[in-house]
Amino acid sequence: MKRININNGMGEDCTIKEALAEFSIDTLAHYMDDETREAVCRECDCESDEEFVEEYLKHAPYDLIIG
Repeated sequence: MKRININNGMGEDCTIKEALAEFSIDTLAHYMDDETREAVCRECDCESDEEFVEEYLKHAPYDLIIG
């Protein structure tokens, strides 16, 4: 599974909960790979934003870096 970092790749990575506490799901989606994000939307019946981001990170081609 890929990492998530909300400090522009600097410092330590964070958890999905920490990222969602700091940024909206729309902001996180902006930084996601479009094809992977859309595939997860189509194929996964996620019940929460946290579950969606977790599923995205399992399939992402690269780490999710915000900032």
